[in-house]
Amino acid sequence: MLLNTIFTMPQALNAPPREGLPFWLFWLLVCVIFLLVAIIFLRDKELRRRVDGYFLQLKKRMIKFRLKAKLKKVVRRKEELLMELGQTTYLQRLPVPRGENIRTELDKLERTQLLLQQELNDKESRITELKSRLGQNEQDLHLQVKNQNREKTENQEKILILKEQEKKTEMEILEQQKILVEQAQRLNRRRKEILDLNDAPKSSEEETRTERNRINDSMRRIQSEKETTNLEIQELLSKKIKLADESALKQKTLSDNVKSYKIREDKAQRTIRDLHKEIREWEKGRDRLLEKMASLKKKQRPLFESLGMLIENERIDNNELTVYYSRIDRANTRISDIKQQIEALT
Repeated sequence: MLLNTIFTMPQALNAPPREGLPFWLFWLLVCVIFLLVAIIFLRDKELRRRVDGYFLQLKKRMIKFRLKAKLKKVVRRKEELLMELGQTTYLQRLPVPRGENIRTELDKLERTQLLLQQELNDKESRITELKSRLGQNEQDLHLQVKNQNREKTENQEKILILKEQEKKTEMEILEQQKILVEQAQRLNRRRKEILDLNDAPKSSEEETRTERNRINDSMRRIQSEKETTNLEIQELLSKKIKLADESALKQKTLSDNVKSYKIREDKAQRTIRDLHKEIREWEKGRDRLLEKMASLKKKQRPLFESLGMLIENERIDNNELTVYYSRIDRANTRISDIKQQIEALT
């Protein structure tokens, strides 16, 4: 029995898995469920009423939200019209009943704004002048650096030419010194020939005299060539010294110019930095003035609106103001209509 159980266990473990729910049957059950829900919904009137009521309230809230947004927009437009109405009335100096206090406040703000505008114009003129100076200084510095670099390059090229000439002269001196050594060697050989002639076996006096004269003539020529070579070496040495002195002078001039260039460039850079700093300070002052002027305009707005409300109530007879009256009336009508629509949805 135990052996049968042991032998049957692998077969049980290796048995194929059981198949799940068919795909088409799953969707059929889903459709049946939806069909049952639809039947229940159609038969239950109370449920349909509650669902319809929910969607109706949702629709009303959406409409009310859009109406409130329109109302805010129209109210803002009316405020703009009142502000423009008050501003136009103030600029035309039209008399407004009970508007003297508002006009007094607006006059004070206008005087302050005029003073600030004058100060702003002065600052703008100063900033423009400083920027013009800054541009000129930067242009001068650029031209100065360009000229300095050109002069520096030219001097370096001249120094290089002088050094090459000095090196060439030095090579020529070495060549002449080699010639001088060779001439000295030839002169020594001639002297040795005379000594050898004295020690040689006695030849005829005539032959000895002839040979000695030849050797002496050769020595005189070599000595003359040697002196000429010495003179050429001295001239070349003088030329080399002159070239070395000129090169050293050019190098010193170049070094002095570089220091001078550096001093002038640093001075120009300091001037440019100072101009940048001064411009920033003036711009900060200008920005503070602009902030004050913006603050004054904010203070003017409610005063213009208040003046516009007084004029709207009084309806001063003026052809230019009639256009604003008509726009404000349309805005009031629109506001009233939107409020009625909102109340109807409540």
